[in-house]
Amino acid sequence: AAVVAQLAARDGGPAPVLQLLIYPVTDFTTRRRSRELFGDGFLLTDPEMDWYETNYLGPARQHAADPRASPLLADDLSGLAPALVVTASFDPLRDEGEDYANALRKAGTPVMLRRFPGFTHAFIAAAGVSRPSRDALVEIAGATRAMVATAHQRTNSDSP
Repeated sequence: AAVVAQLAARDGGPAPVLQLLIYPVTDFTTRRRSRELFGDGFLLTDPEMDWYETNYLGPARQHAADPRASPLLADDLSGLAPALVVTASFDPLRDEGEDYANALRKAGTPVMLRRFPGFTHAFIAAAGVSRPSRDALVEIAGATRAMVATAHQRTNSDSP
């Protein structure tokens, strides 16, 4: 979603009205502190992340710095669709998701950042068996609905 929003903004394509980014991967070039802290024993492990990265980027990882793989590294994050960035407190991806939200905000892109305390990566997958996960997913859905409605109001008020 982050890359699509960037490409649409730069190529003049139809732009999404919202980026919904749930514990996103935004930078393959830097290992942040949350990966060190939560890369073992918190569901998503550091070796698993290495495996995913190698399979996504290839063994040489030559495209890791390409903004289409690492959207945080884009030269310009202005003019993008508003973003709802969701992170989990015990997730190795937490810091890069929050860094992306902060970079978007700094570039003038509207952002809502929500860190869910007490959760690990993939907590929304537990919504069917965990009341707190379900409540978090309902909150995310409500925020998504509100942000989409706001975007539609903005779009309709700009029409003649």
